[in-house]
Amino acid sequence: VKMKFSAAILVSKKKIIIDNLEVPKLRYGQVLVKILYSSICQTQIGEIFGTRGKDYYLPHCLGHEAVGIVVDKHKSVLKVNLDNKVCLSWIKGSGIDSGGTIYKNEKGKTINAGPVNTFSEYAVVSENRVYKLKSKDNTINSVLLGCAVPTAFNAIFYSLEKVKKGPLYVFGCGGVGLATILAAKIKKVTPIIGIDINEHKLKIAKTFGANKVFNFKDKNFDRDLLNCFNSNFPTMIECTGNTKALNFCIERTNPFGGKILVIGNYSKPSKFTLDPWNIINGKTLLGAWNDQNEFDDKFNFFKKK
Repeated sequence: VKMKFSAAILVSKKKIIIDNLEVPKLRYGQVLVKILYSSICQTQIGEIFGTRGKDYYLPHCLGHEAVGIVVDKHKSVLKVNLDNKVCLSWIKGSGIDSGGTIYKNEKGKTINAGPVNTFSEYAVVSENRVYKLKSKDNTINSVLLGCAVPTAFNAIFYSLEKVKKGPLYVFGCGGVGLATILAAKIKKVTPIIGIDINEHKLKIAKTFGANKVFNFKDKNFDRDLLNCFNSNFPTMIECTGNTKALNFCIERTNPFGGKILVIGNYSKPSKFTLDPWNIINGKTLLGAWNDQNEFDDKFNFFKKK
């Protein structure tokens, strides 16, 4: 008798259904995980609303990060064992890259899934998207290790590893922005400045470690920001996915060594105009991830932090 479970499935733009799927026979490098908690990231919201370009895999399962328990695995999998508590992430680590999964619903229709999918009771996941947790680790909080925390901490501790002092400007105080502020606080970078258009998020940013906050919608925003630290903008981190905010960061960042690190999730297609003199004058534009090393060591580093 095949094992069945419920899953949230994207069938078309903005349309999600709950359907019953069958667990397929596990292939080389695959792990079956019982999902305990899953979160939703901006990437998945963009996928649901069709802002990430044409979706070639409909209908398909959703979800990029979760915490669960290993209930079965292919004999080729060595990274985890049965009953291990694990974090699931879209970020590749060590282990076999088994690719995506093909499920079937009760009518025999094919339902696609990527190497990790989490909006379901159970999920078949590629070994290299699974990270072992300790049984004592906080289960629900560990979901953040699947997306927001590693992205933010990687930016501060790896991509910007030489940045020791501020001011550090974090543009956007959503999940990734708040995690970035927290990482900068742990690294003892100061001062940290949080920028957003939402007053509630700015209040939270202060509790996470922002020394000052500014509302981008305020009439005097630009003047107040310029006066705050004598027009000094050595490092700006863009977390909004808004090209207007990205342009602001590029224009404001210091010449001769200033850095703009981009974490924001942009809709596709997105374009902006770049004055080449910003590059000629020594500004560096970086992405959040700047190496392809296996993620396992970093995962354990972020977990300890």
